This record gives sequence, structure tokens and C-alpha cells, in this order.
Amino acid sequence: MQRLNLNPDLPRQRYIFTFDGTVYTVRATWRERLCKWTLDVFLVDGTEVALGCVVNASGTVVRDLNRWDPDAPAGPLLVAWGKDDYAREDLSQDGGIQVAFATRAEWDAILAQLPTDFDVLVTD
Repeated sequence: MQRLNLNPDLPRQRYIFTFDGTVYTVRATWRERLCKWTLDVFLVDGTEVALGCVVNASGTVVRDLNRWDPDAPAGPLLVAWGKDDYAREDLSQDGGIQVAFATRAEWDAILAQLPTDFDVLVTD
């Protein structure tokens, strides 16, 4: 699993990283009207992978990043977890809201450690 170390002081930022041999760019934006962070994910060449993923702390956001290519194997998952009603400054902070990319095996291990009443939100 690779956590994104985003800076909560920057309301709009880009984060470039390599996961499982593929280079991704993540654009994180604080949305004042929603009081939530949103994430847009692109391949390094600018190909849109996932747009407008809302980081929702009341559950876990899951997004299969290879849905854009039906011939590709199952890709990494974009996951987030943390406290309810998080603030902008809680992003990537201990006790706040965390965002990461994980393989399916890593995600299964995360789910196995969560309380059984934890809600999981799956986005298509």
C-alpha cells in the first residue's frame, strides 16, 4: 500500500507517484461547498483515470483505477479512511483522513482489520 502524503495547507495540489510500474498523477482539491477533498487521477501522459472521487470519511472510498481500460488486469484501488466530519487540515494527518493506493490483496487485509460495523462505500 502507498499512502499519499498530501499537504492540507495547499487547497489544490498535484502528487506524482509510481504504483506497480505505472506512473500516476493525482490532483487533490479542497471543495469549500462540500467541505471535502476530491481527487482526480491521471496517467502520466494525461489520460483520465478517475475524476471527482470524493474522499468520504464516513466510510471508505474504493475506486478501481483500471476501469478505464477493460482489457487491463484489475488495477490498484484508491482507498480512504479516517474520522467523520474531517476538516481540510486533517488530510494525511494522524487521527485525520488518510488516502492510499492499494492492491486488492492489501485492501482485503485492511478490511479484515476493520470493525464489522464499518461502512464501505464502493464507487463506480
